[in-house]
Amino acid sequence: MSRRINEYESRGDRWEELKDDDERPRERRRRPIREKDARVTTLFEGDGFAVVFKPSGVLTIPGRRPEPHPTVLEQIHDLWLESDPVAAPPVVCHRLDRDTSGCLVVARDRPTAREIMTRFRHRQVEKSYVALVTGAPYPTEGQVDFRVAPDRKRPGTMWTPRKGGKPCHDDYETVEIFRGVSLVRVFPRTGRTHEVRLALKTLGTPCAIDPLYGTPEPILLSTWKRGYRVGRGREERPLIDRLTLHAESIQFPPPGADAEDRDAWIRVEAPLPKDLATTLTQLRKHAAPGSL
Repeated sequence: MSRRINEYESRGDRWEELKDDDERPRERRRRPIREKDARVTTLFEGDGFAVVFKPSGVLTIPGRRPEPHPTVLEQIHDLWLESDPVAAPPVVCHRLDRDTSGCLVVARDRPTAREIMTRFRHRQVEKSYVALVTGAPYPTEGQVDFRVAPDRKRPGTMWTPRKGGKPCHDDYETVEIFRGVSLVRVFPRTGRTHEVRLALKTLGTPCAIDPLYGTPEPILLSTWKRGYRVGRGREERPLIDRLTLHAESIQFPPPGADAEDRDAWIRVEAPLPKDLATTLTQLRKHAAPGSL
């Protein structure tokens, strides 16, 4: 487990079989993230660990390239130093893609990190994600099983081979259906690289915005709002222009607790980020089924 922690820390925003960040497919340029939207906040403080809210567009760990905003670990360390001048840097216990927002677990020391990572490895962690997707899954709820492996033709991405690779098992349910898009909740039962994104693609309903496994095109209000007009000489501002995926909740037995005692488990939820919440509000107003 120590080797795995060292490997994660040394790879920055890379993980498992992913190649260097410089080799990732070029993604559509998005508008800059405002400073206040790039701030990491604490959702839950436990004994030796914390669950934090990771904003979309912010790296978890420093990479090789200069970044416009401090990474999650840098921000959390700064927060800890305010109350403890000798606080050690946090250790990340799992990963979220750069553009995925939501719950992320960090530890204050390596022994705690090892124990939490063991929980992940033994499938003693339950997570839920919500995603705005293209179309609507059929059936509206169920399980999707598939296999994943690194895509050698596109370094930094994964694909779903019929044979080989690693098995993935995900449950899902449809939360809301709009015209052309829907909100889906996914419960990953394994934990592979890009698993939730590939589960949705396998269902035929990829994330509404996903530069790697779908389309990079932003979501525009003019698609649904009848009579929408943009001011002369102005360009329409997207409702959202990044990966439409959010790590909604996480629950697990904290370090030292008996994993068999479900009453001892903690559950933490991350509120929807502003851009996704605003998009859903507009969809409910202008893209409800049967609306013009």
